[in-house]
Amino acid sequence: TQSTWGAFQRPLSKMSGLMRSSVRILVVGDEQVGKTSLISTVVSEIFPEKVPAVQHPVVIPAELNSDRIYLTIVDSSSRPEDKSKTVDELRLADVVVLVYAVDRAETFTRVATYWLPEIKKYTQENKKGTAETKRALKVPVVLVGNKLDTRGQDTHSSQHLQHNVLPVLQQFEEVETCLECSAKAFLNISEVFYAAQKAVLFPTAPLFDAAERALKPAFEKAVRRVFRLCDKDKDGVLSDEELDGFQFTCFGAHLDAHELEGIKLVIRNQTHDGVTPQGITLAGFQYLHKLFIEKTRSETSWTVLRHFGYGDDLHLRPDIIDRSIRKADDQSVELTDRTVKFLTELFQQFNKSQDGSLSVEEIEDMFSVIPSFGLPWGSNLSLDRSTVTTPRGLPLQGWLSLWHMTTLLQYKTTFRYLPYLGFPHELDDAVKITGRRFKEMYKNRIRRDVIHCYIFGAPKCGKTCLLDSLIGRPFETSYTPTSCNRSVCNALKLDKDKETKYLVMTEYPEHEVTDVLTTNMEQCDVACLVYSRDAPDSFAYLIRLCNMIPRHVPIVFVETKADLPSTRQSSIQTPQEFCDAEEYAAPIRLSVKTDDTSALFRKLVDFALHPKKGVPAAALARPSPFSFKKVLLVSLLGVIAGGLAWKFYFSKRIMHQTSSSSSSSAAPADVKPSR
Repeated sequence: TQSTWGAFQRPLSKMSGLMRSSVRILVVGDEQVGKTSLISTVVSEIFPEKVPAVQHPVVIPAELNSDRIYLTIVDSSSRPEDKSKTVDELRLADVVVLVYAVDRAETFTRVATYWLPEIKKYTQENKKGTAETKRALKVPVVLVGNKLDTRGQDTHSSQHLQHNVLPVLQQFEEVETCLECSAKAFLNISEVFYAAQKAVLFPTAPLFDAAERALKPAFEKAVRRVFRLCDKDKDGVLSDEELDGFQFTCFGAHLDAHELEGIKLVIRNQTHDGVTPQGITLAGFQYLHKLFIEKTRSETSWTVLRHFGYGDDLHLRPDIIDRSIRKADDQSVELTDRTVKFLTELFQQFNKSQDGSLSVEEIEDMFSVIPSFGLPWGSNLSLDRSTVTTPRGLPLQGWLSLWHMTTLLQYKTTFRYLPYLGFPHELDDAVKITGRRFKEMYKNRIRRDVIHCYIFGAPKCGKTCLLDSLIGRPFETSYTPTSCNRSVCNALKLDKDKETKYLVMTEYPEHEVTDVLTTNMEQCDVACLVYSRDAPDSFAYLIRLCNMIPRHVPIVFVETKADLPSTRQSSIQTPQEFCDAEEYAAPIRLSVKTDDTSALFRKLVDFALHPKKGVPAAALARPSPFSFKKVLLVSLLGVIAGGLAWKFYFSKRIMHQTSSSSSSSAAPADVKPSR
């Protein structure tokens, strides 16, 4: 067992992926507990008979440190008049060594009643982020009992640690570890500062709940993700080959057959479901990491975490999940084919029931590796309001529709989630940027796989019912006003080429419509303007909106509630007259309640891809290259002619002035002097 355990204890200084170059240690505690003596002894390796009141900061060069980092050890004063200096140092500290004297019980009592609350107060007040992030970034504390030599022969007794320190560990999770030492006897001195350094580089508190003896939720999610990434064949176990690959990837060394069998034996003896004939299960892999921490080998788990992209807060690092895309307003972001392939395979992997739909439990299992921010589209309960669903759950069509819509509306969300789910390529390969709509529209061929349609209309005209119809929701007879933005998406097969396009329809609440029309129409591929057959003022409402919609945006007019008796619209022109006069296509008449609406959705996609069908001819008028060159040539000739004319005029004027000057200078020779 010892040799097997050693398989995961290779040198880590080059493999651990440390994210810092220095550690600042602050030593605090009551007076006369030996703070300064500890620092002096570790530096000089000689116990000093006399020490200053406060030791100057000590810097240990990186060359003398196995982890190649600078170590700064700062002493402190416990006198009340020096508290402000101690507070300033607490705010700068990466780790705190809290010292008490084992021969003075009152100094240990003040550990829990004074020092730990003070440390927590001043080291957390400047931290930013969520409550979970603050917990993960707590400044660790190493609790040290000094003057162990005063116990006489019983210097190695652990009764004090077991009976007195354990309650402190359970109450204050920032206490990383505790140990006893003697500066005078030079006992465990180096271990104190190594433990402090280790508490910063490889902290246990974010990973392990000492009171419950269990992995913390964020770490458990990270271990689950690492397991999935190492499980290459996706069979739910790590084979010998996969476990050896994990070992080599993280630690740069292979496992031999004896070590592999020893690891399995340890897991098998401690768990009932950690090992199967095929390999190590997730439960067994989690137990391994629990064992690392309990054996004070947290650096092993941190090496794994950092190799797989995690930061100190147990979230993937920003350089892995954050990307910014430079694009024009009339360009959109879409998924690439390899991303669609990955998402399809992910769907099939977690559809354990093989019924063609992801259940709520299967979706939760898939996203169980996400730290704390849930699903990219909200809760499972809102899925049927965003895309097509079945009684069994979310089908592949709806699954892909959600991702296409998320990428179109918030591509950074897609970037944030794909690495957690195991996307095996660079994020730059996950999406593509469409061409400029303004350039493509003159060719009457917009190249898009995902079409964004804005739907507008007066209240109670049936906009929400149209959105529900797109995703297959049943018709609702009750009316609920739209209070916030709502987007839905579904896949459509076009009639001609049978290719699949994704239609995203977005409805805005009444109070946001004007702002959208004036500031956000560059993202709109086609506008659906809805009026109601039984609402006489509904088309006049659209005429006002139509004047605010940019002329290059294709428009489809829809008359809803065709199953009801017709009411004359209050507008001066009838809908047909208005469309004829403005060169728009005739309105589509339908009833969401009784008619098939699929033709309308296909028409919306068709108009978006071929904008000449939905905009006035003048909106797409473009001067021919010949006309432009002709105008440019005429302008250039005009400039040249003007320049020549000015040159001719200027030269004639100079000649005239020269002639006049010559005549004036010759005149006095002909004049006789007067008498």
